[in-house]
Amino acid sequence: MDVMFEAMVDRYLLHALEAERGAVEVYVTALATTPNPAWRRELTQFLDDARKHEQWMTCACNQVGMDPEEPVAGRDVIAFQTLAMIEAIRGASRG
Repeated sequence: MDVMFEAMVDRYLLHALEAERGAVEVYVTALATTPNPAWRRELTQFLDDARKHEQWMTCACNQVGMDPEEPVAGRDVIAFQTLAMIEAIRGASRG
């Protein structure tokens, strides 16, 4: 396989993993601030799915010999977006 292509695939896997980790954090925050039982049931399902996806992505990284914690360009942007969503949820729950 082409070295550049491999680097792109590695970056994609790490970005996907970071996005799933962020989804877990967002759903945990949303659940903590949502009193509506119907929303809580739906958010619980989303959280369960995101946790499974995070496990799958971590396993995929390990299976191809990648460090799931490897810093790559753009990963910090995904983490920043997660923090912004969490702050928006917290702000909305206060208002």
